[in-house]
Amino acid sequence: DSRSALGDTAFYVGASEGGYATVALAEGFRTALGVEPVYTFASAGPYRMGTATLMDTIINTDAGVDFDRHAYIAILLGSVYSSSNPNAANYGQGQDLLNDENRELALSWLNNPDFSKEDINAEIFALHERINGVDTVYRIEDLWNPIIVNFLRDASAAGVEDPCNPDYEGYIVGENDKFCEALKQNDLIDVL
Repeated sequence: DSRSALGDTAFYVGASEGGYATVALAEGFRTALGVEPVYTFASAGPYRMGTATLMDTIINTDAGVDFDRHAYIAILLGSVYSSSNPNAANYGQGQDLLNDENRELALSWLNNPDFSKEDINAEIFALHERINGVDTVYRIEDLWNPIIVNFLRDASAAGVEDPCNPDYEGYIVGENDKFCEALKQNDLIDVL
């Protein structure tokens, strides 16, 4: 039985994924509870989910940048933008970020309380070897929907900063529109 009252102001601090959480919490508490942020310090967070964050994830994966340490992030992002999240705009729309073939397996790794991020990384690489063979370049399509991946890759190659803009020729209603809507639901750039 808590006897503490909720204050009407708060400080928020976070970096990387915590940076995103910091901004999201500050905005959520402000709008839902009237708690005004006195100071919000958020650094290096993935604030532009609708544009830069996923495209950078694909580009960095294709380039092999630190993927051996950060492969698990593909599952974290995939779980948010797939039919495992009933609050996402693309829920049940056939526009999941995780591919149909390995969604349940990937989510089982994420939900295993005994798995560390290193364990998840090891499972991802083992899956890749089973699918593609040993000594092949990792393909994010082992986990992610190849239609969505190609949509983002094509936009990046064309120099398109916002593939979720309906004016972009690669934006297709019924193929990636609900996925884009889910990204924009989690984009914090307007809050900043």
